[in-house]
Amino acid sequence: MTEPTRYQERPIELPVYPAPPPPAPVEGCTLCTLLDVFRAAHNDPESPVYDPSRAIDCNVEIRNHPHTPPRMTLPTGTPEPTGPTTTDGEA
Repeated sequence: MTEPTRYQERPIELPVYPAPPPPAPVEGCTLCTLLDVFRAAHNDPESPVYDPSRAIDCNVEIRNHPHTPPRMTLPTGTPEPTGPTTTDGEA
């Protein structure tokens, strides 16, 4: 019978792979475009609807194009766009 190890073994070093790029919405698909708006809002830490998990859900649904069957249900309200806005007369 062998004696059990009495010391901590060296940790295993696993490779770190970069995250895949987010999917591009399919041109002309209204649902993909709407999901892209939701994804942007959920990815923005300054947004009141910031939720990285929901942003990933949007990525999954965009990859699921043509959305049959849909993997998620969309909320009834559309999030406000984030970022700089312009008013009439400003460039």
